[in-house]
Amino acid sequence: MTFRHLLPLVLALAAQFITRLHAQTVDEQIAAITAQFQEAYDRDVAKPHETAVADLNSKYATALERALDASTSAGNLEASLRLREEQARLTEKKPLPSTDPETLPESLKSLRATYRATLAGLESTKQQTGLPLLQALDEQLEALQVELTQAKQIDDALLVQARREDLKTQAIAQKAANPIAAAANTAPSDWLDLARRRGGRLKLWGGPEPGAPIEVPTKAAKYDDYEPRNVANVSAGEVPAYLGQNGSVYRRDGTELFDPRNVKKPVGFAHGYRTGLIFDEEGEMEVFKMNEGLEPPPADFIKGNEILTAAANNSITFVTTNGEVLMWDCEKKTRLPLPQLEGKQVVEVAASSAFAFRTSDGRVLVCDNHGAFGYGTIPAAATQVMRTETQPFVKVHATTAQRADGTWVSWTHTPEMEKKIQSLGAALDLDAFRGKTAFPVGVLAWIELPPGTKPDVSSGNTTPPSKP
Repeated sequence: MTFRHLLPLVLALAAQFITRLHAQTVDEQIAAITAQFQEAYDRDVAKPHETAVADLNSKYATALERALDASTSAGNLEASLRLREEQARLTEKKPLPSTDPETLPESLKSLRATYRATLAGLESTKQQTGLPLLQALDEQLEALQVELTQAKQIDDALLVQARREDLKTQAIAQKAANPIAAAANTAPSDWLDLARRRGGRLKLWGGPEPGAPIEVPTKAAKYDDYEPRNVANVSAGEVPAYLGQNGSVYRRDGTELFDPRNVKKPVGFAHGYRTGLIFDEEGEMEVFKMNEGLEPPPADFIKGNEILTAAANNSITFVTTNGEVLMWDCEKKTRLPLPQLEGKQVVEVAASSAFAFRTSDGRVLVCDNHGAFGYGTIPAAATQVMRTETQPFVKVHATTAQRADGTWVSWTHTPEMEKKIQSLGAALDLDAFRGKTAFPVGVLAWIELPPGTKPDVSSGNTTPPSKP
């Protein structure tokens, strides 16, 4: 179905929402707008796509059976085992790996290549067919957002903005089979999420004992390049940086660190004091820093994966949108296995001299630069801290983590730093770095809550996360 065929439906749906029902809550208005588009998306996009994929899987199963017959007849045990495993993966509906090992039998490699190419075509058709509906839905939500803003219902307008962002994340990046449903099922934005969208004031503290406020560089206004109004995210350390909307990477003081040449539409970067690279949503990478003796990951290391976030030090770690972790050891020049993370949905990673991972259920796990969990000063300290925590975590840095009530916990810092962190209470973001000589107390960077924000202490979950 083309855009021309969908246009009358899109216009009809849009016309239904020119007049708003002001008696409804904003959540009810969002639900009412979304429901009409959801019905159309299910009928005209999702179900035809599901039917096509089911047909592809049926044909793939038949092809696997024929290949297995041929390999067993030829007495090829290795190929027969791999083909049987592939049949089991298909039956159990497990995802197809993005890449194939070199040891995979050629017969299976060929079948997988055909399957991937066909599936990519089906996904492209689904995206092209559904895009007009998704765009029309976004226009209706945008109209509601403008209406609420004009009525000075700022927090309600932020809720609508959050839903629009959820929808774009799911739809444009193809992170869900049914993006409208996925966006609708996103947990409602709580007080902390709304506060992040407003942004707050950047603060710095540290230096020699006993520690004192540090003047924020005037060039830090550059933070507005990626977060309108005020700051929502911060990084502290030897090489803190951020990605601007123009695709360049900036230092904390606002000076440019790197302007990519080959990656035209960067969506993220990994940056440590020994390594640094930038990447786009297609899996293309461009290295802008690599100390002597280190080797970057192969060019195709993240190819075929949608990257959610990344972090770097002696190793470079990527988290995909399906929660998989890809970790490359730049010293040992190899991909690291991470059995401790198997079966866990990782949603965030941060790094300094260790890597901290946050899972979808609010756990934090920390490993060293070579993928060892619980060993070494920082991983051991983090593990000890996690054992006493009762709330799930909603954000993590290399040595700090945020509880659901907005407060922060840290590990491996000076007593002065620990005391300062505890005195701050809730903050939008907070990162800490313990310097070697110039900053014996350490450096603390945090984002204050925006004016008028009242932390919701009921957000804290009294059920402790599973112990590491």
